[in-house]
Amino acid sequence: MLNSMIYNYIKSLELQGLAVHDGEPAIFEQQAPEDTDPGWEEMQYGRVVYDLRMQDDPVRKVSGSLRIMAAYTDAEELKLAEHLLQEAFDQTFFSFNLTIATTWQKTAPSVTSDMDVFGSILYFDVEAFPVKRYVPLDPVRSLAGYIKDIFPDVWMIGQEEQARIWKPGQGILGTAVYVLMDSCSAGSFPSTYACTWHMAVLRVLVITASYDEANQILGILQARLLEKERFPMEDGSPFFVERVSTAQNNDVLKRGQMQLQGQFGILRETEPTTSIQGIEMTGGWK
Repeated sequence: MLNSMIYNYIKSLELQGLAVHDGEPAIFEQQAPEDTDPGWEEMQYGRVVYDLRMQDDPVRKVSGSLRIMAAYTDAEELKLAEHLLQEAFDQTFFSFNLTIATTWQKTAPSVTSDMDVFGSILYFDVEAFPVKRYVPLDPVRSLAGYIKDIFPDVWMIGQEEQARIWKPGQGILGTAVYVLMDSCSAGSFPSTYACTWHMAVLRVLVITASYDEANQILGILQARLLEKERFPMEDGSPFFVERVSTAQNNDVLKRGQMQLQGQFGILRETEPTTSIQGIEMTGGWK
């Protein structure tokens, strides 16, 4: 589905000078048809070919790259297409089940077999924002819900089920937030017969067009967490906040700006019991 979203997004740019193949603009996934293909109408250039490649990532489990090749017989049309494609895909989010963000890396000339064709390849890094669910209690989903209560107009990546294409903008409506878990281990609180304690380290990524806007949101969230020293889990029990730190860095899309550490308790499952059988009572009260 992400490939279809990318195709429709490129089509919506209405790039000038594209050829027509089977009645549609010459936009293709991975490979264009042969020049002798009967689907071409009159000319075979310009054309755009895109290739989205995803791979395992030890932090996110999924990341990758996007390459977009543009080829034209007119150098000016190629230059305009390069500009529009770079602007359209730089820091752009595509969401359908899995959310990805594309960030422009470089543009390089493309060698073609036809001397009359000018080509370029735009390279984009891809960061994935996968949806992860933790059971029986989910501190990621719980913190995301807490943030959504404070900032109801932000987009909570991975928590709101909808297909969308989005670019960071100014203000709350132009802000996205993503919560991920760094680690989860046994807590330092003593467990009891009824409850076990777990220590979680969470990260918060605030994505917007302005550092000032991100800092304001992070400042409000940090002040609220340090004041309350807790936020509610899905079952109403508390997640006890022990430490909150924020820092700006150059890797917001991967590591975020806020790290939060705390503990939460999970009720033990009640073990089934059986009634005592085979007891006979004799005699009576005196």
